[in-house]
Amino acid sequence: MLEGVVIERYPDHLYFSNPGTMLITVEEFFEGGHSICRNRILQKMFVVFGRGERLGSGADIIRQGWKENKWPEPELKEHFGPNTDRVELTLRLGAVSGQNAESKETGKETGKESNAEKVKDLMRSNKRITIKDMAETLNISDSGVEKIIRNLRKEGDIHRKGGRFGGEWEVLK
Repeated sequence: MLEGVVIERYPDHLYFSNPGTMLITVEEFFEGGHSICRNRILQKMFVVFGRGERLGSGADIIRQGWKENKWPEPELKEHFGPNTDRVELTLRLGAVSGQNAESKETGKETGKESNAEKVKDLMRSNKRITIKDMAETLNISDSGVEKIIRNLRKEGDIHRKGGRFGGEWEVLK
């Protein structure tokens, strides 16, 4: 039996499970703008660290990001029982049909936009983004991002201004 908050990362999905029941409807949850806090101390901690807010805009932002990436809809389930009420959220990563590991690593995708283009987009939006952050955002390995960066540098598409720490990415093409 699961107890407490559970967060698990798998290669193809993220899984979150929380004891208790929803304080709003599933529709309100995904619509956003509805916030009923279950743990005010935890919420305040995240707000202080700049990683939280009080607007109820988490699920709608997640849903929009999944839609933009053409990933499967987030799955929200409630389980009811005498001692087992739980809410589970599953966020599937990647295309609905899936891609092979090689194409995800090298950026040679069959999809609309290659990982190389996505890396350049990330660099444009955050010139100080780290390889680790790019890898997490794109759901590929650090070494996969490093390989894409090597290829982009070789092609003259990007340039690094400054050092490894405190430097910035410059997208040339």
